[in-house]
This record gives sequence, structure tokens and C-alpha cells, in this order.
Amino acid sequence: MIRRLAGPLGAQALGALLAGCSGNIPPSAGPTTSVATGAPNAADVMFLQMMIAVDRDAVELLSLASTRAGDDVKLLAAAIAATQATDVETMAGWLRAWGHPTTMDPDPAAHAGHGGVHTLGPTDLAPLRPLRGAAFDRAFLNLLIGYQHNAVDLANVELAGGADPGARQLAERLRTAAEAQIAHMLTLVAAAPG
Repeated sequence: MIRRLAGPLGAQALGALLAGCSGNIPPSAGPTTSVATGAPNAADVMFLQMMIAVDRDAVELLSLASTRAGDDVKLLAAAIAATQATDVETMAGWLRAWGHPTTMDPDPAAHAGHGGVHTLGPTDLAPLRPLRGAAFDRAFLNLLIGYQHNAVDLANVELAGGADPGARQLAERLRTAAEAQIAHMLTLVAAAPG
């Protein structure tokens, strides 16, 4: 079984870890406005479109934890899912306000310059479906760690080339949160039996 976080201190530590998920986007950066002082560039648009696709793609993965995982993994997955839903709303609002579609270019060649698109498909999720408990937790965490590494890569591309201050701030927050979650998940994997 996955090691449990001990009492209020454990809950406090997990809360601090997940705080990066929900972060502090300035009030002016709500779902329909941008913090930008100038026009967003192609890197900003690409980042938001790809993050929306990646986050929407993870919904099914994260939902599997609600009926199959141990308590700590369920809590982590639920917190990430809730945060991603809010982030998708914000990112889609920015794109609409900028006059861009919320979906990314489906042509894989369009994304070759920034490492391609790494999404989760049925073949990734199929091995998780029959699993429960500690076996599910190990497989789920390993898949989610890879997914979060992809989010870090996308954030790094935005921070290297994006111009919109709101999108850059979001990328920084997402990168910090994903790196903290990866470290936490690695400790959970290491503590899991089997």
C-alpha cells in the first residue's frame, strides 16, 4: 500500500505541494482576459493550445484513480484534475480573446520544432484498467510522472519563446507545480510495495 501522509502535517505538506497547481494567476488574467501588455506571439498560442489538448487528454487517466487507487494517489489525482479544469477554462478564454482556436493543429509536423505532441491514448490507459490498489498506484504514478514531464517540456518552450506575460506566468507556475508533483510521486512509487 502507498505510504500515507501523516495527519494534519501530511495534509499541510500535500496542500503546499498542490498549491502550485492552483497558483495565483492575477485577477486580470481570468478566463476571458489576458495580462498581456502587447500582442501574444505564436509560441503563446501554441503553448495554450497544446496544454489544453494535453490537459483534456489526461481527464480519463486522472478519473481512473477515483475507483482504483489508494487514498494518497486519489487525493493527488483529484487535485490535479480540478486544477487542470480551471486552467483549461482560463487558457481557452485567453485564446478566444486573442481570436485563436482553442484546438491545436492536428498535423504532427506542425509540432516537430518543439518536440512533438505527447498525448495519452487508449493503448496507454488499457494496462491500468484491470489494476487496483498498490499495483494500480505504481502503474498510474509512472504514467502520470511521464505526463508531467511533458507538461514541464511545454512550459519550457513557452518560457523560451513566449511573449504574453500571463501565458509566461502560467507556464512558470505549471512547471514549478509539475516538478514538485513529480518529486512527490517518485517518493510514492519508491514507498509502494512490490
